[in-house]
Order: sequence, then structure tokens, then C-alpha cells
Amino acid sequence: MPQADSFKATAFYVWKPNRPYRVYVRGDRIYFIRRVPSPPNAKVATAIAAQFGLVGGLAMAAAGGLRAEKGGNLVADDDPQPAESLLSQHQDNFVLSPSEVRQARIEARGKLMSYGPHAGRWHFTGKDQDEMVLLFEEPTEMAAAVAALTPVLGSALQVLAPPESMIGKPPRGETKGSAYTAAPDELVIHGALPAEQAELVGLMKELTALLADLVPAHWQSLRCEIRGAAPGQDRTLVYRIADAVRPAEAITEPGNQIHLAASRLVRKLSPSLRSFPGLDITMTRQEDGTWYNNVRLVT
Repeated sequence: MPQADSFKATAFYVWKPNRPYRVYVRGDRIYFIRRVPSPPNAKVATAIAAQFGLVGGLAMAAAGGLRAEKGGNLVADDDPQPAESLLSQHQDNFVLSPSEVRQARIEARGKLMSYGPHAGRWHFTGKDQDEMVLLFEEPTEMAAAVAALTPVLGSALQVLAPPESMIGKPPRGETKGSAYTAAPDELVIHGALPAEQAELVGLMKELTALLADLVPAHWQSLRCEIRGAAPGQDRTLVYRIADAVRPAEAITEPGNQIHLAASRLVRKLSPSLRSFPGLDITMTRQEDGTWYNNVRLVT
């Protein structure tokens, strides 16, 4: 069974699959060892898709990290080997000393769509100066993280999560009238989207509505590819909009309205144009004339 001074957490990434870790605290070292991911929760996936429509796929892609793994072995939860011997088994494994963990804080779960379903999260700045965010799937894992990290980080660790958030109850100030994760296997969603995510949904809807107005009436489906432009090009983004059935009928200059809408969406999704991997938007016309939209990040 896992040692008492370890806990499960999943490193959150925007443009690539998340990385599930088991974190081991051993003396003056904190080991991050890639683990076998937990199976996807069908209830959570269904609820997100139903509630959030266009962004559901993006949210689950960000939260899941379910792509086939390469680059080494993943540790099982019951692996008895010491962290030191596991370190070399996967290219994503790493180790930090307490002095390399700065601006560390543990928070109760926040806006659902910001990070996907989670019970809480650990933020810190590592030795590469980039902030890492690790998500806890269950309140008990957050409690285990506090217990394991406090002795080695001391006052450098801020614990901002109330005690009740570590035993499966809604965080202080939240009630069943707001969105919260009631238990690891249950997603409860009430009320409107948080303002930040409502803006993201609005930007996606604006872009897909403009695309629907652009395409010829005989198109029943389309694929829109949006990529960052190469250095020296006039525009920051390049496009290819084609009939999914007749790919030769492509549009590469969609006009300023679509470019502005796409630019606003990209700025919302990406911290910089250099880190923007691209979007693939597939739209299918329904019998009632509306469009079914699927938005996918390029990986």
C-alpha cells in the first residue's frame, strides 16, 4: 500500500494532457512520480458535456490526460518500491528540494471549468520559475498532502483550504445552491457558469455563428483550422475553412469579423500566441438548420 507520506495529485496543463503523479515526501526531497491515471468518470463527463456544450470537450481534454503514455513506466497505487528507485522509470518524473518549492499554497476547489473537476489544488513555483498546479481528485488526498508537506515546507506552505473541504463537504461559503463537487464520483452542478467561463463560451459561440453565416448554403458540414501564422506573415493567425465533403472548396481569407472573433478566443485560451497550438472546429448542419459544433485543441 502507498506510504503515509505520499499522496496522489494531477499536474494541470492547458495545451497538453494532464499528468497524474504520486508525490512522495522523503526526508529533504519531494519526488514526483508518474502514476497510472484514475479511470475516467462517466458521470462527470456527461454532466460537463450537457452543461457546458462547446467547452465540454476542452474541459475534459484538460482534465483527463488519458492519451497513451510514452517514455517510461507508470507506478501503480500499490507499488511498494521506494521513490528513489522509481525516479528513473519515466521521463516526466522529477525531484525537488524544499528550497526549490516557492509561493506554495493549497486551496479548496474553485471554479469548476477553470481546472476541471477536482477537490482542491496545490499551486507552487518550481526551480524553472513556472507555476505548477496539481489537482487533488479527492478531499482525503488534499488532507494527505497537507500532512506530508507541512513538515518539510513549514511556513512556506499556505493552507487556504478550510478543514471541512478535506472531508468531502462543500467549502466554507458554498451551499447546495452553488456548483461544487459533492463526492469523488458525483458531479453536482447548479446555477449559471462563472463569469470567466461564460465569456469563453460566448467567444466560441460568436466564432461558430460567424462561420455558419460565412459558408455556402449547400455545405452540410465544415472544418475550420486555425493556426498561428509564421513569422513575417501579415496576420497573426491563418485559416483553412473547407467543406468536410468537398475539401477542395476551401476558404483561407474569412474576413475581418471572423479574424477578430478568433483572435479574441485565442487570447482567452492562450497566454501567448507562441504557445497557441491551434484549433480545429468541426461543424455539422442539423435537420432543423442549426449546427452541431465540436471544438478541439491541436495536440
